[in-house]
Amino acid sequence: MAERFLAESSERCPGEPSCERFQAAAGDTREDKLHACISCPLLPTKPSPTTREIEDAVDRIERLARERDSGRRVIDELSPLEWELLLIWDRSVEEFRRARESQLIELMKLSLTRGY
Repeated sequence: MAERFLAESSERCPGEPSCERFQAAAGDTREDKLHACISCPLLPTKPSPTTREIEDAVDRIERLARERDSGRRVIDELSPLEWELLLIWDRSVEEFRRARESQLIELMKLSLTRGY
């Protein structure tokens, strides 16, 4: 589910340990080699230590939302942070739904005015 909110691309940064460009860069330390990332077109997709944590948090909140929506009482088990994240999740899902609905309405209007 985390993928839904991340940029879609067929090419992603493999990460520093697997990146030929990073490994071939001049320098002995990680800090010395970071210059290789600056001009790389895959930099926006570069994983960071927090990327995995964020994906795990999004997956957990999605699971909690599904459990709640299926009737399981999860509210008593939530930490304050999980509660806030669940509220953000619900708001984001609703905004996505409204935007999609609006796009479909506009598409229908367009097809009707063009006589398709």
